[in-house]
Amino acid sequence: MNVTVFAKYPSPELLRETADGFDQEVLQVNGHFHTPYSFSAFSEISQVFEMAQKEGVKVLGVNDFYTTDGYEEVNQLAKPNRLRGWSSAIFPMI
Repeated sequence: MNVTVFAKYPSPELLRETADGFDQEVLQVNGHFHTPYSFSAFSEISQVFEMAQKEGVKVLGVNDFYTTDGYEEVNQLAKPNRLRGWSSAIFPMI
């Protein structure tokens, strides 16, 4: 069975078609990833950016448990990506 919980919601295309005056690009967002300083599927923070680039994600949100130790490295890695059209902000999800 290939059913998703999002099937009952309108598609992004339909939402854009029905929005009055909508003329902006919809950014792909990953608002919930953990750095290796917290529970994480990644061994290096750079892996997050590599995967995001491959998947077209433009906005990232760090969601670490009980630590901000990875934020500085995330910010440093984000700087060169801003030149490639990424969001100019990093969103810590505390």
